[in-house]
Order: sequence, then C-alpha cells, then structure tokens
Amino acid sequence: MRLIPLFLILFLSGTIFAEITTTQTEPVKTCGTPELMEIDIESYLEEMRENNPDAFLKLMQEAEMIDMFNSTGIQQRMFYAYNFVSKKFYTVNATLRREGALTRIWVEDASDQYMTETLLDNLLANLESFSGANSIDPTKGIVEIDTMLFGQPPNYDGDGIVDFLVLDIKDSYSPDENNEFIAGYFSPTDQTNQAMSNKMDLMYLDSYPGFFDGQNYRTEPVLSTTAHEFQHLIHYNYDQNEELWINEGLSQLAGTYCGYGIDFPYLYLENPNQSLTVWEQKLQDYSRANLWTLYCAEQLGLEFIKNLTQNPSNGIASFNESLQFMGSPASIADVFRSWTLANLINDRSVDPRYGYIATEASGLRASVTRLVYQYPETVTGIVKGLGVEYHRFRGRDSLQFNFAGTIPQNYWLVSRNNLYSIASILQNSYHAPFFSDDSTYILLLYSTVQDMAYRYDSYASFSLRYFDMVYDDGQTDVTVRFDSGNLPAVAANRFIVPENNLDLESVRFWSASSDYNALIRVLSNNGSQLPGTDLISPLNIMPESRNNWVEIPLPEKLSGLRENEIIYVAVEINEANKAIGYDNTLASGRSYLKLSGNNWSLLSNYSFSTNNEPASGLWMIRASFSGLIQSDSISDQSVEEDLIVLNNFPNPFVSQKAGKNGNGTHFSFQIINPGYLRIAVYDILGRKVHEMSRQVTPEGRPGSSVYNAIFWDGYGENGPLAAGIYIYRLTFLDAISGKRIHSPYRKLVILN
Repeated sequence: MRLIPLFLILFLSGTIFAEITTTQTEPVKTCGTPELMEIDIESYLEEMRENNPDAFLKLMQEAEMIDMFNSTGIQQRMFYAYNFVSKKFYTVNATLRREGALTRIWVEDASDQYMTETLLDNLLANLESFSGANSIDPTKGIVEIDTMLFGQPPNYDGDGIVDFLVLDIKDSYSPDENNEFIAGYFSPTDQTNQAMSNKMDLMYLDSYPGFFDGQNYRTEPVLSTTAHEFQHLIHYNYDQNEELWINEGLSQLAGTYCGYGIDFPYLYLENPNQSLTVWEQKLQDYSRANLWTLYCAEQLGLEFIKNLTQNPSNGIASFNESLQFMGSPASIADVFRSWTLANLINDRSVDPRYGYIATEASGLRASVTRLVYQYPETVTGIVKGLGVEYHRFRGRDSLQFNFAGTIPQNYWLVSRNNLYSIASILQNSYHAPFFSDDSTYILLLYSTVQDMAYRYDSYASFSLRYFDMVYDDGQTDVTVRFDSGNLPAVAANRFIVPENNLDLESVRFWSASSDYNALIRVLSNNGSQLPGTDLISPLNIMPESRNNWVEIPLPEKLSGLRENEIIYVAVEINEANKAIGYDNTLASGRSYLKLSGNNWSLLSNYSFSTNNEPASGLWMIRASFSGLIQSDSISDQSVEEDLIVLNNFPNPFVSQKAGKNGNGTHFSFQIINPGYLRIAVYDILGRKVHEMSRQVTPEGRPGSSVYNAIFWDGYGENGPLAAGIYIYRLTFLDAISGKRIHSPYRKLVILN
C-alpha cells in the first residue's frame, strides 16, 4: 500500500510541535478490464429478451435514441458505462474537452468538478507528446510507446483515433472503508455492434479518486492506468481470449515502460510462493505479473513482447510458442528458474540472468520464506506450481539436511562478499561441512509443474538464538518526511535485549523514498530513558528502492549485550522530503524523534494536525539479535554404538522440589560394557552449573527397547537452578576397553 504524507515541524515558544499536514492513505488502483472480459454481451441480451421482454424493448429504444443523439453531436455524446457494484450498464453525458492528432478526451459532465484544465492538458501531452522520466523513450507519448511495444490498436469506428472517457467509475471505493478503486477499464463490448456498445475504440479512466482523491489533483496514478488500459485495447486486436496473467502482465509492463513505475513490488517479493499463472484479481497478482513481464522483456527482448501480445494461442502455450518463434530453445520453465534467482540476487554482475535492468527494480529482493536456525528441525510445506520459497539456514560448524521422498526442484546458494556458489541438490542427503555464519546459505525450492509437497530434516552442530525485534504490524499507515529546516532529523526505536550474551547483527527500516543518503546509528541509553551516545560508527546507506524495507547488516556485530540492556536504533535523515514509515500500532515499543538543534523527545509528544491526536504509534524500525548455542543431538540417537543416548525426558521440566508439581528429568542411555558415567550441565554462557557421576552396568543392549536411566531433580549445589535453557553432555568411561566416549551436546529447559 502506498501512502502520501506531508510532515511540517513548527516551533512554538521553545516547544517543539510537529504537524503532519496530510496523513491520508492513497487510494489503491486496480483494473476493471478482467470483469468486463467475462461478459458475453450476446448471451446477456438474449437472456434479457427472454426473461424480461419489457426491459429489453426499453433498452433497444434507448440504444436507438442514443445512436440518433450521437449522430448529430460533435462536442457532446452519450456513452454507455459499466457499474461494478450493480453489474449493469448505464448511460452518461460527456463533452469533448481535448483533441489531438491521435486521441480524443471526453469528460463526463458530472466529473467536471474533478478535472482542471491543467489536468486535461497534462493527460493529452502524456498521450501524444512525452511520457515519464524513466520511460524507454521520454520524448514519445503513451500511444506511440504502447504501439511500438505491442502493436496496432483496432480501428473499429474507422476514424483512426483512440478515445478516452473520464468519468467517476461506479465501484465500491469509500475513503473511510475501502481504499481500492477501479482506475480504468477497456470494455470488449465497445468492439461490437450490440446494444450497450459505444461502437468505438474507447478506454475509461476514473476521475474520483483517480484524478482527484478528495484533497489533491494528480495525474501519475491515472497515467499508469492509461498506458495499462491501452495495452488491453491493442491486445484485443490480436487475441481476444488471452489468459489474465499474460494480458495483465503486459499491461503492467506498459505502465512501467511508459515511465510510471512498478506497482507494489513488495507484495510479491514478501510472499513469493504464489503461482505465476493463477489470477485472483488481487494486488499481489499485479505485483507478480509486473515483475515477471518486466524480467521477460529485459531478458528476452521487446520483439518477444510483441510476439507474445500478437500470438493467438493462450497461456503457457502462447509463451512457449513466442519463444520458439524467436528461435529460442528455452521454455517458460527455463525463464522461470532464472527469475527465481534474479529475485533473490538481483545483481547482474553475478550473472546477467540474475538481476533487473530497470532503475525502478534496483535494490528489490525477495524475502526469506523460512529461516531455519534451531536444530534439529523438520521443515515441511508445499511449493505452488510456478511458485518459489527461499529457506535460509543459520548456525555453525556443519549442516546436514535429508529430504524425505521426492527431492523438490531446487537451487543451493552459498554467498559471501557478493560471491555466489549456485548448484542443485540431486541426492536426498546433503552435507555442508564448512557451515559458518559469515556466509549466507539459501535453499531455493520451486516447481515448474504442479503444486509440490516437500519435507526435510535439518541438523547442525550449533543452533542460533535469534530474536527479530518487531514492534510494528508490518502495515505502513503513514509515511513521514522532513523539510529542510528540521534537518538532520533522527528517528529512533528503543529495543530491550531479550537474553544475555547476544549480538546486534542487523537493522532495517521502511523507506518510502529512494536514492538518498541516510545514517544508521545504534545508540546507548543515557540513563534518562532517552537515546545517548553512538555505540558503533554511523553507517552511511542509500536506499535503492522506495516503499520497501531496507536491511542493513552491521559490518561488525555489536556483541556481548546483556539481558534487559536498552539500546536504540536510529535513522538519521539529512535530505529534505525523504520519507520513512510510521505505524499506528499500540504495541509496547517506544519511538523517539530528534530534530535539528533540539533534544530527544518521545514521538508521542508530537501531534497530527488533521485530528490533533498524538503520534502515539511507532517508527517502522526493526532490529535482529543473535547468539550461538550448542544444538541438540543431530538425530534421536548418537552415532557412537558404545554409547547410545536419548534426549532427556521430560523436557522442558520443573525441578522436583521447586513446587508440588515439580517432576525432575531422566537421562536415558544404552551401553555395552560397565563403566563410569558423568553428566555435566552448563548454562548458555558455557559455565558448568552441575555435575554428577555414577558407576553403571548395562541394562539393555543396543537395538533393544531397554535403557539405563539416571534421574536428576534439577538442583545445583545451591538449590534449584533458575528457569532457562541449559546444555548437557554425557561422558562414558568404558571399564573394559578403557575408551572414553562423549555424547553430543544437548539442550534442556527448566521451567521453575
């Protein structure tokens, strides 16, 4: 969801007072064409004629009257339009307001209040004379660019002109309850001679909230829609039944290549396990289709895009036939595989296939779908057909995972300092002996066919204590920018370290702007519950994309943090009108703000001018803490046949004497010969907190169901141990062979 905020800082009698002069959520545009393409106008009219002959007769008389009216008028016409709420056609009166060499612009009379002369001039100019700054050719208008990309529009009415009707499209938009609106549509009915057809090459553009959102006159959202809907008209001229994931994707590409940006890229990248070919008319469908078609255009060329538009086949068949027409031996599966890597890496210096060219796509990367960091762990799921998941592994020393059943299609990526090793795992068991936390390990699972279920068991010597400290709800309610008089402006969130001996490893924040310099700062607590001095050297970063999370791994982790220690993560803005995210949540976090020449203050001391309510929400700033811990056994039994150890049971447990519900725990094992067994228990800092030794004789042979067991009440030398996580290991001295055998370290949890 994209937002349009303005932020103004006023100084009143030495007191800082902040007003956000506009905190309105921007209406979110969608396309109405898919619904219109589902209408079979002939069947619709035949059903009306049979079931409601009076209404049918009235409609025919009305159509005759409209045709007569339109035949005599030059500057005014009556148009049929579609009501997306009642699912019926209706009529509007409109006046010709602009006419160029290629296009005409009509405005519904009732929408005059929304359309200024400047808006109309700008619309006509973008249609015929120029396009957006990031257009593939800013000196050409939308009509010329779309025609170059996709082909010629139909000329149903024979005048060689493309018409646009600006009207208040009847949809379910409500500024207070539903911010999605139909920004435009193309109606295939207009390419017929049936009743309710305008019998012309026509597209519909929304006036409210399209051109006017209740507070602002704007053209950018509608210009993107204009390019989008014009592609639908062109596509209809060549293929009237194309599947929506291709047709809508090409329309999204039209908006991007005409210089009007990429729509909602994060909606796909944050949840990439979506089927490429399934269309549910949701915003994430447009996000996915935009990125996919952009990637195809960059990798396969504009000639491929034109072939795809004009190919009469549909869906995957159309895509593959277009590749073959270009002489390419590839298929959609091959392109999809490269795309899954491009969305993760997005760096063409690694491989030209693994990144985007467009400026708007710079810095975009897919989110990790699953973070595996505690071992052993069994991971299950379903990868959708032409969907993908990204699993990241964290830990140390060695990593192993074993697939159960069929191995899903996959890539295994190991990267460090922008150097990548990319391979596929072909056997059910995989072992990475040099597993370290200074490299990134990603298992990419995908399917180029149907939905695919998977399961694997993962093991590593060291697990990770990992805490992703998040106070916002993930939804950007407002974006806040600062004017030049308040710079530098520093926004900070407070974080309380959740456990002892943790490292701050990375931070991230939501940036609504791109291509500006910001400083990331980590600050101490000054003793007055306010941010203090720098704990690390400030990091200079430049967000590459707007409306996206910016993640910053710390070059050197801030280590040795204590439980309940307070630190602050801050974003310092030094350029005017650059915006960051704010969330209207009532979570337990605290946010702060420091403006030029002033002291730190709670963000809630500022107020919104729209309602004078305090800014009691939070900055969208997050922090990640981590620390290593010895893993549980790599399997349910140790691999040493002379000492087979099970996990202690119960686990977690309560010390036996800590309360009447205390139960202690048992350590179970099997041995071949008699000997001496020692059990050592350590806290998470590696300090030994308890040790006990026993002379033991075997009670069951390996492979049997009989085990030795030693009970422990959960006490140390000074009484019951505190609640928490502990590590233990069994050491056995074989009295016959003299062999000393150590079990793997394991984890136990006390709940006192």
